Amino acid sequence: MISVIVPIYNTEKYLHNCIRSILSQTYKDLQIILVDDGSTDLSGKIADSYAQQDRRCIVIHQNNKGLSEARNTGMRYAAGEYLTFVDSDDYIHPRMLEILHNTLNNSSADFSMVLHEKVYEYSDPLPLSMNSDVTFTLNQTELSRRFWNIGFTKCYEISVMDSHVVWGKLFRRNSVSGFRFKSIRAEDVEFCSRFYLQLKSVIVVNRKLYYYVQQNGSIVHNLSVTSYINIMKTYHLCLDEIPNQYTFIRSLCIQRLYWKMIDTIQKLKKTEQEFTVKETAKNIVNKTIIEFLLHKDIAFRTKLQTVIHLIKNILL
Repeated sequence: MISVIVPIYNTEKYLHNCIRSILSQTYKDLQIILVDDGSTDLSGKIADSYAQQDRRCIVIHQNNKGLSEARNTGMRYAAGEYLTFVDSDDYIHPRMLEILHNTLNNSSADFSMVLHEKVYEYSDPLPLSMNSDVTFTLNQTELSRRFWNIGFTKCYEISVMDSHVVWGKLFRRNSVSGFRFKSIRAEDVEFCSRFYLQLKSVIVVNRKLYYYVQQNGSIVHNLSVTSYINIMKTYHLCLDEIPNQYTFIRSLCIQRLYWKMIDTIQKLKKTEQEFTVKETAKNIVNKTIIEFLLHKDIAFRTKLQTVIHLIKNILL
């Protein structure tokens, strides 16, 4: 059985399409966990109506605690051998779970994943044909390069977002049973960063089977200055959580951290918040600059270019 966790908060406009896409999966052995995280619109009632129609659905109503805690609640109720996440404003191809399950079940990989397609409104997914060369396997190093967007070579098919998010993936439940989402900004990045440290390989289905709906009111499209600062802090947290023996992965993370800090300050230059962002960045630099400069896996040219950017954008 696959446990499908759907965190829900005020998505009445999209929820029907989301749940219907799960109910219409060609893989039928499902436990569909609908977590209503204190919605103030009709989302909770919509979820209840589907639970009355299909006994595979269970609904959990809770006070609003945020996306991370909604997912954590779903994980506590999950009973399947496998586990996946679907956001309540997105939808999935009818064969996504079948393909993810068969791909993972026939391999020794730690999890399987598909790619995503950005869409702006619902449309019926097209019939799918599978070729023999549709899957490929990445080891931890190859996935880490793509995840941190540093020096990747074999991972062109996977976007940074594909590697950063938990949706579009099928996990063996026992492999993630000890993991929980933290109530921070970019919670998927932090979760995946920790989880990827234990994996040996991932099998990728080179098909866009998860439909990521773009909407103006979504979290991703409404980043505040506080959000930018918290994302910087999340990358720093990821670095702190990577054990020292993972030297190469730490080198990838710290490079991404510095790029994120410089990029954030450039975006917020000459705004009222520039000083606050710079102070946050300076604090992170003070804690990490020695490791960055002395790390043998970071090229000298990268160090030089980064230091120049740091001086121009943060230290001055």
